[in-house]
Amino acid sequence: MKLPFVGMDDYDRHARLKPALVAYLPVTLTVLALAPDAIAGWSGALALAIQAGGSYLLAQVIGDIGKKKEQELFREFGGRPTDRLLSHKTAPNKTILAMRHAKLAGLLDRKLPTAAAEEKNPAAAAEVYAACVEFLRGKCRGNAAVFRENKGYGFRRNLWGIKKAGIIASIVGVVVVAAELYGIAWAHQPINSAVWFIGGLNLLMLALWIFFITPSWVMRAARLYADCLMEALDAM
Repeated sequence: MKLPFVGMDDYDRHARLKPALVAYLPVTLTVLALAPDAIAGWSGALALAIQAGGSYLLAQVIGDIGKKKEQELFREFGGRPTDRLLSHKTAPNKTILAMRHAKLAGLLDRKLPTAAAEEKNPAAAAEVYAACVEFLRGKCRGNAAVFRENKGYGFRRNLWGIKKAGIIASIVGVVVVAAELYGIAWAHQPINSAVWFIGGLNLLMLALWIFFITPSWVMRAARLYADCLMEALDAM
């Protein structure tokens, strides 16, 4: 059955809703393995919840959690990658930086901070760079490459934002499957291979949450998005 995700655009589905579905995948898989009839019984209720805006609400909640955690992420890595690419102090290539500043000055009809001005008043310079980034975001809303990287970053950020929930869901899945396997073995009954498979997937998900979904993993996507946004500026 195809379920309509009412009121949700492509960004909502990919960057906000999918992280929630990934987080609770171990629980869903466990129920599917141990009580497949329950999934069929939920289908009508699930469709009703989606029609009533449940999926949209979930996407908004996940998006808010990720956005709130974003500031913690950027503090750890020294600021937003987009802003850092416009800063005299952190831009990797000063020649390209000068070209970008000149182009932004023309587009915004105002001068950007010099290296001396940025060093003297870094807070004021940061405000200007943030305004430049917001201007570029508005100009690039129809840019397919920028949108793709923005979705990828949003997915990773929001997934990392609900990392604790994902770990808990994976642990629940592992424990429930382990208990089921123990009960089957104690009763000397044959074990369905699907139960072993789901147990293995739950362990894999737990390992991914702990070791792979990290701030560095999110920042790689943030830097790709920043690079793509600057390349769009270069092409203007």
